[in-house]
Amino acid sequence: AVTASTDVSAGRQASAVASLSIAIYIGFAAGPALGEVLLDAGTTWAWTVPAALAALAGAVTWAMPETRPSPAGHSRPAPVVGEDGWELVAQSAPGVTGAAPVPASVPATPAPATARPGPLRGFLHPAAIRPGITLLTLGVGYASVTALSAIYARSIGMADSAALYATFALTILVVRLVSGRAADAYGPVRIMYPGIACFVVGFGLLSLGATGAAAPLAVGGVALVGTGWALVFPALVAWLATHVPDAERGAALGSLIAFMDIGQGGGGLLVGALADAFGFAWAYLV
Repeated sequence: AVTASTDVSAGRQASAVASLSIAIYIGFAAGPALGEVLLDAGTTWAWTVPAALAALAGAVTWAMPETRPSPAGHSRPAPVVGEDGWELVAQSAPGVTGAAPVPASVPATPAPATARPGPLRGFLHPAAIRPGITLLTLGVGYASVTALSAIYARSIGMADSAALYATFALTILVVRLVSGRAADAYGPVRIMYPGIACFVVGFGLLSLGATGAAAPLAVGGVALVGTGWALVFPALVAWLATHVPDAERGAALGSLIAFMDIGQGGGGLLVGALADAFGFAWAYLV
């Protein structure tokens, strides 16, 4: 879905991804509440309705046109140019079947800059490694908020974690309304820097909140972390989408999301282990 949104939004990739992620978070927000209502009606409803929603998603996808760029004209390899600046073209000797190619010279023409898919080394696209590391490390912090806020809230004297989770979700949704357009207008890297700064300051506030039992610091901290995530993710996707050939965009974005999944999958475990061993102040400082 991320790849398709960048396919159809040339020059507006960050805006497209931001809009897509808003839909994702609306689903995340509505899902638990819907699940509680359905569970009260019985476990059959609790599983049948999500299955029906998945079928609806399949129907919508079935109606979507393919967005992959056409490979027409994109298969020409880079030319082999001789010392005289003319391109060497393999030709068969006239009248001889299966003869070895005989070089012929024609004026050299450059291959399209992003025409030919490059080699995909291993399971990860090489272009996704640097932005992937960024998303992995930030994903650790993101997951620590979603996984541990309930325990953290009680540890600093809050009655419950509702304020932290609501602040985190609302901040992401509101900032995403403008973050994609900002990345498209000013460049994705310029938006990443303030986003990462929000992570640093936000977790600093959470760390201070753990030492001083200050709920306002905790709320401000999760708001800044949510702001950082809302700024960085669309910008990273847009940056990567413009730095790989069209035919490799799916592989590159798939690798990027894999990095994010690793960070989010292990973030709660890592930060939770640090909190058990040293307390939340040191865990969030890390």
